[in-house]
Amino acid sequence: MAGPAKTPLTYVSKDQLKYIHHLLRRAAVDKEDIYAIYHVESLKDLSAGQANVLIDRLKQRLGLPVGQPSGRRSARRPAGTIRNATQRQRNTIAQLFDELFWGPDKARAWLQQRHGITNLQSGVFSTQAASDVIVQLTQIIKKPRSDGATQRRRANQA
Repeated sequence: MAGPAKTPLTYVSKDQLKYIHHLLRRAAVDKEDIYAIYHVESLKDLSAGQANVLIDRLKQRLGLPVGQPSGRRSARRPAGTIRNATQRQRNTIAQLFDELFWGPDKARAWLQQRHGITNLQSGVFSTQAASDVIVQLTQIIKKPRSDGATQRRRANQA
């Protein structure tokens, strides 16, 4: 039976990975067992949802309160809270545009048309929208063309 479906846009965070490693050590659970259960080759392949479920299961095994926030944050954000895109996400998007050799006008037009984002650096848009943009640009770069080359190779040859 396959593990839970993986949402392609929300991968496990670095903080979740650190916490999972910590809990795995405390619970004396082998990572190979986790790979088999979730059908992944690495913990980095987990979705954010799978990571949350795994954390809760490990906490339960250790007798820790489940569903409680842990780590540096004192409380979880209320449901429905939208966070603004981080500077790191904005920089990643700019780097992907550079890899595609898209000038500022083409990049701005693409963002406006596809996502309604008018200004990459100072515009207000959510972390989810930024994640969507990053995934789409990465897919454009990796998409094979009819001649078998990738978008990145074509851009590098230009």
